[in-house]
Amino acid sequence: MFKFLSIILAAIMTFTLTACGEGDKAETVATKFIQAVYKADVKDAMSYIDFSVKDAKDEVAAEEAKKMIEGKFSQMFPERKKEIDEKAGGVKEVKVTSVKYDETNTKACVVVTVTFNGKYHGRTSNDEKVNLVKTDDGWKVNMM
Repeated sequence: MFKFLSIILAAIMTFTLTACGEGDKAETVATKFIQAVYKADVKDAMSYIDFSVKDAKDEVAAEEAKKMIEGKFSQMFPERKKEIDEKAGGVKEVKVTSVKYDETNTKACVVVTVTFNGKYHGRTSNDEKVNLVKTDDGWKVNMM
């Protein structure tokens, strides 16, 4: 009985440690953000952006910035997606090609390469540079 309980406890601890890891890495967040951008999924893309504020007086400005960015994204993303779909046959692959962290591991610059099914403006791929910051909620895209 003791051996059985030990095995069950070990399994639960393994599951808990796996499930409660650090969360997504900077490169994972950058990839998900770029995928959302190229799919024209504004809501998903917005969820990866850091809109946190340091004090209450910045809250209004942050909310206004969020609305402005969401409005711009809502206009740009569908147009860009349509153009890429028509001219390049859509996106073939999205992958990280480089990651650089600052010395404190609280900021990262990730280059994500988007490969198209055909040529888009004479190129078969495009490199997207994504700046990220580590927040209390994990890695977020830094638009500021």
